[in-house]
Amino acid sequence: MSTRATLLSFLLAVWTGCNLTVDPFTQQDANSPCVPHSCTDRQIICGEIDDGCGLPLQCGPACTLTRPDEPVLIRGESLPGLDQTPIDTILVARWTGEAFAQIRAQIDERVNRKFGLSLGGLSLGSDELSYVFDHFGPLQTVEDDGSAGRLDADDEILFFAEDAGGPAPDDAWWEGADDTRYQIRLQDPLDDSAALVYLFTFPADSRPDPISPNVNYTRDATSKETSVSAPGYQAHFAANWVLDEIRLPAGEDLIDRIKGRAFMLAGDNETEESWGQFSAYVGDRSGPVRTIREIVGAKTGLTTTVISEFFPNFIRLTYNLRMRAVEHIWQYIDYDSQRGPMTYEDSRDQTPIAIDGADDSISGDMRFYTQVSCPAGRLVHLYDFLDLSSLLNGAEQDLEYFYVDSNAGAAAGILSDGTGDDQPTAWGNHGFHILRTCDSFDQDPLPCPDNNPTAAPCCDWDPPAAGILNVGTYFHPLIYQHTIFPLPTETGPDADTLRQRLDTPLMIQIDEQLRPETGSGQ
Repeated sequence: MSTRATLLSFLLAVWTGCNLTVDPFTQQDANSPCVPHSCTDRQIICGEIDDGCGLPLQCGPACTLTRPDEPVLIRGESLPGLDQTPIDTILVARWTGEAFAQIRAQIDERVNRKFGLSLGGLSLGSDELSYVFDHFGPLQTVEDDGSAGRLDADDEILFFAEDAGGPAPDDAWWEGADDTRYQIRLQDPLDDSAALVYLFTFPADSRPDPISPNVNYTRDATSKETSVSAPGYQAHFAANWVLDEIRLPAGEDLIDRIKGRAFMLAGDNETEESWGQFSAYVGDRSGPVRTIREIVGAKTGLTTTVISEFFPNFIRLTYNLRMRAVEHIWQYIDYDSQRGPMTYEDSRDQTPIAIDGADDSISGDMRFYTQVSCPAGRLVHLYDFLDLSSLLNGAEQDLEYFYVDSNAGAAAGILSDGTGDDQPTAWGNHGFHILRTCDSFDQDPLPCPDNNPTAAPCCDWDPPAAGILNVGTYFHPLIYQHTIFPLPTETGPDADTLRQRLDTPLMIQIDEQLRPETGSGQ
């Protein structure tokens, strides 16, 4: 028998002979032996925890997520225990191994907004969820949902995946916090990596100071010019609808502007400039995770909206095009012909081709991604169509993608449009083309079987009750998102990885936990 075993046997005999009730090694009551808990009991799949009996328990690899700059969004409906909790008492933290540390997080309150307009004597109204902004545009209001300043089901809680940490002990608590916390486990389906954050509430008088925004947003109400300065890029709007500058991390601006075109079945054709003349500024809001701005109105879609989100290292634009019947719609990016050598590639044509004003005879395919590169960096574009109910014949027939590179107005065709700085060229233009959208009125010029406007392939139409037309219903929407990543040339994720991450969101599990009676802060 080894010396250690002999010593243990002797101590055990002494302990038993003396009728002790506490194990000198584990400090557990011998008459009530400790039952260790498992990683599954704690819903932990990474890092190391205490098993509840004083021994370490390895639950998986280190807690870390390889999704830099990716925001995590949780709606209030996922936290029913916090319903009607004052928003300014809620904070998010990570466990550092020794204490809780506050992380970048914000809560954006969403409420119903009504846009009231008149077209040809017909009263139009459209309802949609919008945000409670820090600054509202002229005459912009929101509906009181009865929970102003308090969390409800549609409010959005955001933080960054890269700020998550490891599992906290059961009895560790953020100093000053209330007695309930929420453990939020994040797991990446792409590689099974995982990490955790913790959500706490605080009494109003002990709440830590919030973290300041890291996106600088300024707007001139007279000129309508807007400047955005973020850690990973700079952007500029010349008007409500005219995004005419996206500067790479190195400072280079590649674009002429993001452009839009609409050809009416009757009447004037439209551009992003004429859209802006019929638009209004709804408002803006800034926090530690993102800045939001919203615009309403376009010439043929008076309740069309575009919400711009500015994160530290990318931009996301969400368009809700509510409009009458149009023959064609184009939405695309035009690049600056004076910016030196650039190349284009997409998920189908992955060999970079020069943007040089010469026709390359490729169709372009932005279903997964497009990328434009120069020596100073690259712009990756991801498009996602969320609602195509306005298309007359569906996406297969009425939606197509294109790429046009021409320095001659005639060859550029309709894209030689007379707007922007490098007209009349179509310099590396790529985007999508809608062939035909639905009309919402009874005077529908599109073909309807047996002249029945409610029959396929026509869009649904009903006479407006009491002269009121709900534009959200009768102006069928086309909703899509355009996400833009300004990146260095050699570093950062490639376009395929960005597309894969966007298509494969993190899995989220939330567990409500009560402070143990013996717990006493961190």
